[in-house]
Amino acid sequence: MTATHSQRLTWRWKIETAIVVMLVGVFAALVADRYQAYRRLAEVTRMQLDVSTMRSALGIALAERAVRGGWPAMRALDGSNPVRLLLNPPAGYRGRFTHFNPAALAPDEWGFDGPRGWLVYRLPSGVTLPGSWPDPPRQVFRIVVSGSPTGGNARAELILVRPRMQR
Repeated sequence: MTATHSQRLTWRWKIETAIVVMLVGVFAALVADRYQAYRRLAEVTRMQLDVSTMRSALGIALAERAVRGGWPAMRALDGSNPVRLLLNPPAGYRGRFTHFNPAALAPDEWGFDGPRGWLVYRLPSGVTLPGSWPDPPRQVFRIVVSGSPTGGNARAELILVRPRMQR
């Protein structure tokens, strides 16, 4: 028994539809993967922008303290929370912790380890950056004030604390 013309068209239509559905599925999977990659990149870029903003605010705070309170006021910035220098905390800032556990931060969240004077940013899942701490992956920053009160070379920096630099 031979297939009629309409039966052949029906099978052809089913095969073409199956191929189109498979191609759409593969395309959707590729787009979803790229979306996640761009989202992680955007989160890291926002973190880097937040750090740059804190560094600018730190420079302004150092100059203000030099004028108003001199060297003791400038030294008080050492190990302080850089988020307090901003008008608004960065998105995902959880506050100051006295007993800090990095696992308490979700990816893309900030926290301040008060006893150490460390500002910690938990990296998004799947992201590692140079100088990152492992388990969970995170970047750690600290304000360091250096120089001398008489030499006019006092400076404050928001440095990246690397795992081997622990105090």
